[in-house]
Amino acid sequence: MMEPEATRSSGRNDVSDPLLDAARRLLGVDYLFPYQRLVVCNVLEKRNQIVILPTGGGKSLCFLLPAALLHGLTVVVYPLRSLIADQARRLSAGTIPAEPLTGETPRNERGELFDRCRRGATKILLTNPEMLIQPAVRKALARCEISHLVVDEAHVLPEWGGSFRPAYVEFARGASALEPTMTSAFTATASETVIARLVDLLFGGVPPHRVAGVPDRPNIRYSAVPTLSRRHTLNGLIATASRPVLLFCSSRVGAELTARTIRVDTGDERVRFYHAGLEPAERASVESWFFESSDGILATTCAYGMGVDKSDIRTIVHVDVPLSVEAYLQETGRAGRDGATAQAIALIPPSIQIVHRLRSGGSVDSSPERAPPRGAGSFGRRAMLRYLLDSNDCRRRALLAHLGAPEVDCTGCDVCDGTVARAVDPIRRALRFFAVNSGRYGSREAARRLAHRLSVSDGEYWSAAETAEIIDCFSSTGLVGLPKRAFTRLWRGNRLLLRSRGWRFIMSE
Repeated sequence: MMEPEATRSSGRNDVSDPLLDAARRLLGVDYLFPYQRLVVCNVLEKRNQIVILPTGGGKSLCFLLPAALLHGLTVVVYPLRSLIADQARRLSAGTIPAEPLTGETPRNERGELFDRCRRGATKILLTNPEMLIQPAVRKALARCEISHLVVDEAHVLPEWGGSFRPAYVEFARGASALEPTMTSAFTATASETVIARLVDLLFGGVPPHRVAGVPDRPNIRYSAVPTLSRRHTLNGLIATASRPVLLFCSSRVGAELTARTIRVDTGDERVRFYHAGLEPAERASVESWFFESSDGILATTCAYGMGVDKSDIRTIVHVDVPLSVEAYLQETGRAGRDGATAQAIALIPPSIQIVHRLRSGGSVDSSPERAPPRGAGSFGRRAMLRYLLDSNDCRRRALLAHLGAPEVDCTGCDVCDGTVARAVDPIRRALRFFAVNSGRYGSREAARRLAHRLSVSDGEYWSAAETAEIIDCFSSTGLVGLPKRAFTRLWRGNRLLLRSRGWRFIMSE
């Protein structure tokens, strides 16, 4: 096989490659991909740019390498402290001096930090939007020569920049006041809607250069699993899933509860949780444990979801519905960074399945026509629901189509290999149990009897704790106690005769 031109020897006339030489010397890299060269050259030529490269594709090199070559300071903005800590850890033993600036940086040490930035003793400042909107920080950075402003995981700027992280919009609107020589936005996933918002917020409406690779991760197999009980489904998945495993939850409470429940149900002590609300020492301990673990299970929020470089994660499960396709691809991109086979599984909770059937006139099967329609805001939750509920189109192609990426041959998804999971029968049996036994039992006894019924019909064990979750879910969604017309509409197509009285199933204990 031919060697890259830059590495072939031709006697005394060896081909000179300054970029590769610098990458070898500073970062220990033996080869630069063409898109990495392009991005680095754009920086060296002082061009603003949006860079869209797949997770694990070497985005960090694209701003780390020029940071060492440019005169001045490179400011890298991350959305999460875990990303700052991870990057600082990786750079601490390197040849490019970098330091973090977060709310945890003692105020009496910040003056010396900014002095090192001014003198060039620190080449890279790792920080977040909340720090960059502080007047004292802005004043200190105004005395520094900022050669490059980098916004990493840039897709979160338009997604989080509203009420969730208002500092993001404030920082972006005032980024020009930092007077960077050029600005780059890096992300692994961005639809045209997200890109347009980025251009408006960060680049003042002037489209920058765009560098985009194919965002497909061919070694990841995608699937969606309808679930009647998250607890029951997770217990089954954990028993067979390749480890290490990441379980993404939408809240801190959910992450903690998921980890504790799995630990109780399975007796497995190799289960921990992680979120931004942990004390710094505990966060660092969990990060270190999972980074070194070959068989651990980590239930987490998006705090662990971006940029943390553990290469051997084999399975990712989304316990809750992700906020957007972009968020989903970022988080599933944590899997298989070593190139080995990995899987990404998204759970479809019963509330979404039932509401979808109500809206589609009682249909049991999902189809593209009945999935949530595309339209305004489709880059968010609506697009994610379409992905989950459509069991007819290739999941890989659906994800890429949302990003406007070229179509590829599927290398693994439950639709293309014919293994799509359906929860029609369990949900039908649960609703039949509600209808036939309405008003007959209290919730505790109902959970026990429903567990027995499902265990017999499914041929697998259901616990009362798992079926109690079903009853709570149905109650919270209002499916218990619906008017007769709503039930009739839902089940008319299945010819299920419902009683004309006693719709409320749950009795007070």
